[in-house]
Amino acid sequence: MKRFAILCGEAPEDFKQQKLVQMHDFLLSGDGGHWDDKDIIEFPAGINAQFLRTVLENSAAMDADEILLYFCTKLPVSDSEPTFWIGGQEISRQIILDCQKKFPATGFQVIFDVGSALVSYDALGYEKV
Repeated sequence: MKRFAILCGEAPEDFKQQKLVQMHDFLLSGDGGHWDDKDIIEFPAGINAQFLRTVLENSAAMDADEILLYFCTKLPVSDSEPTFWIGGQEISRQIILDCQKKFPATGFQVIFDVGSALVSYDALGYEKV
C-alpha cells in the first residue's frame, strides 16, 4: 500500500509549528499508523497553490492508495470559504476537491488545525547544511 502524508504549516525560516512536529511524530507512532518517514512530506513555511496541485497530482500518478493532507494555520479556517491562507499563500479548496475525486472516500483525508507555538530547528536537533 502506497500512502503519503503532506504536512503544511506556516512558520518562519528555521522554525516549525509545534503541532506540525507533533503530527509528524504521531504518524510515525503505532497510534498514528507506523508511517514510513520517507512517505511524510513537510512544508513548514507554507506551500503555494501550484506546487500543492503538483504534489497532489504526482501522488495520484504514483498510484497512492491514501493521502493525508494536514494544514496547520495560525488562524482558524472556515469551512464555508472557497480559499484559505497558509504561509502567505492563498489556496483554493478546488485544488483539494479536484484531487480528492481521484481517491476513494476513505483514501483521502484533509485536516485543518490551528497552532502558533513554534519550535526552532536547533531545539529539534537539526544540523545546518
